Amino acid sequence: PSSHASTIVELKGGGLMSAWFGGTAESKPDVAIWGSRRTAAEWSATTALALEPGVPCWNPVLFHTKDGRLWLYYKFGPSPQTWVAGRKYSDDEGKSWSAAEHLPAGLLGPIRAKPLVLKDGTIVSGTSFEAYRSWAVWIERSTDNGKTWAKIGPIEPPLNLDMETPAQDASSSESRQRNGIIQPSVVSLGGKHLRLY
Repeated sequence: PSSHASTIVELKGGGLMSAWFGGTAESKPDVAIWGSRRTAAEWSATTALALEPGVPCWNPVLFHTKDGRLWLYYKFGPSPQTWVAGRKYSDDEGKSWSAAEHLPAGLLGPIRAKPLVLKDGTIVSGTSFEAYRSWAVWIERSTDNGKTWAKIGPIEPPLNLDMETPAQDASSSESRQRNGIIQPSVVSLGGKHLRLY
């Protein structure tokens, strides 16, 4: 009944694959990662790509590494403050998937947006953490197709930046509970220049 945070990837040889998280409602324990493949004819039946027993899954990201492998990264846990990262790979463009692998604590992989895969194969992934009152972003970078990662950051807005929006009530304690930025996208500006949004 509820679905959110879709991702899509172009498959080698044509076609598309999409994934999203869905279940009875966001953060409910039955929420899994679902997917479908598109051929010239139609979208396939929806299938469960990742399910972590008793806890919800979140924010799938599909992308290819330079070696041609298709990856699915996702998060799982009761809330964004407790997320653990999971991932699977496919060597047949999403027809079948490896067993789930859980990343070490502190590494979350692409948090919502597809990472940038540079010409030399370096993966530059925007990631973030949503603590109770402080949000921040990092770059997670891999030069070996995701076997190992370096974490760079945190990247935070200036402390004096007014992050309130007009819709927020300045007197509300809820409006003052969160400061920071989350869920960055990384794009290339050409050459050695990258930008985070």
